[in-house]
Amino acid sequence: MEKKPVVLINSPSLAAKEKHYERPRYPRLSLAYLAGYLRSQGIDCLALDAKYEGTALQELIQQVDRVQPEIVGLTAMTPEINETVETAEALKKAFPGVRLVIGGPHVTALPEETLGEFPVFDCGVIGEGELAMAQLARGGDDVQTIPGIVYRRSGSVCVTDSAQPVLDLDAITHPAWDLFSPSKVYPIIATRGCPFNCNFCMRVSGKKVRWRSPGHIVAEIENLIDSYSVERIVFHDETFGLDKQWAHRLLDLMIAKKFPEKITWEATTRVDIADFDLYCKMKEAGCAWLAFGIESGNPEILKNTRKGITLEQAEHAVRLARKAKLSLGSLFIIGHPNETRQTIEDTIAFAARLPTETVSCGLMVPYPGTEVAGIVKRGEGNYRVLSHDWRDFNKQVGNVLEFQGIPRKDLEFYQLKLYLSFYLRYFRWRKIKAIVEIIGVKALFAGAFLIIRQALVKFWKGGSTVNTQPQQ
Repeated sequence: MEKKPVVLINSPSLAAKEKHYERPRYPRLSLAYLAGYLRSQGIDCLALDAKYEGTALQELIQQVDRVQPEIVGLTAMTPEINETVETAEALKKAFPGVRLVIGGPHVTALPEETLGEFPVFDCGVIGEGELAMAQLARGGDDVQTIPGIVYRRSGSVCVTDSAQPVLDLDAITHPAWDLFSPSKVYPIIATRGCPFNCNFCMRVSGKKVRWRSPGHIVAEIENLIDSYSVERIVFHDETFGLDKQWAHRLLDLMIAKKFPEKITWEATTRVDIADFDLYCKMKEAGCAWLAFGIESGNPEILKNTRKGITLEQAEHAVRLARKAKLSLGSLFIIGHPNETRQTIEDTIAFAARLPTETVSCGLMVPYPGTEVAGIVKRGEGNYRVLSHDWRDFNKQVGNVLEFQGIPRKDLEFYQLKLYLSFYLRYFRWRKIKAIVEIIGVKALFAGAFLIIRQALVKFWKGGSTVNTQPQQ
């Protein structure tokens, strides 16, 4: 009997959320990687990214109906798990015999809890999914022999032995982008894993860092240029340039291939590995934007994040990168454990005076699998929990946490104040549009009014004003 295709799904957006997740610029990278690997193993596969394609639920059901699969794999980050469940329930109703497999960060962080909370899923894949999904697709009915699986047996939820990470990333086939509508922007991941210990982060690919070879990455970029006329590449690595020798080899190849004449690219890195020569070569290789995760402008709060960086390192890294003529972004979080109004104001002031071109500020979310989630669960950090609904676990428009002395609406005001303080300070009016898309026009004007009123009160009381000259 001919084996039916495996269908992989990123569920449609069923409610308004942060725009980045509701209609992303490019298809889901994990879906494309998984599809590519399954096909390399001789397994027929159909990948449907309903968010990227803008596909409605009923249209998605019709697409699945055309192939009548035996296995459907769905992926979900924590804020998406509820809508993924709705999609799974619709699939189960339409195709009662289908095996529904859940993968992604949420089930990786909470494997037993996910299957316990959502009975629609038959099993789940924990962590990197290529090897486990291939075994399931080959007819692995005895799931208890497959590493990295959470499954049901006799009314109980069970977890198999942990799967070993893929050590040779070059052995994983390039993502199957041909299964999706073309884009002008595509993501690439050059490494997997993160060795650092930030208390707000869940390391879905583990702590062991594994590198693809520069030649393998360059071949992927060449294919994107030749097949899709790509204009921009987004490196999804946790820390670009962690291994400087490897990074120089990659950049040298990109320059030799004349990529800067064809594409631009962006990446995220850490301030404690700042290197002027590397920044110069990144600029030469076509880097159009480099983001630094800084997280807080208060030294003590920053220390307690366990990120292992200092504000002095942040200023130094930005200074070097600006000297290399890179366009820069800074990333912050408001709502770290035991934050006060003063520590939040410190973050706003630091972000506003840091001379980057863009800034992003999220409100703390206790994502499953993070140390912050444990702090919240233990009743520490001076937090007050507002919601246990996974749909609220969104760093821009969610509603999960507040502090005992700082209500949620004040945290949202501080978030808005950081955005406006940064963008109005450097007169980057075009960037205000991005804030409007996140919070809405009314909230923008209300926040601006409050900030102006606060400044006038401070002025009339004789308070000092903040220096508005960007640092060099």
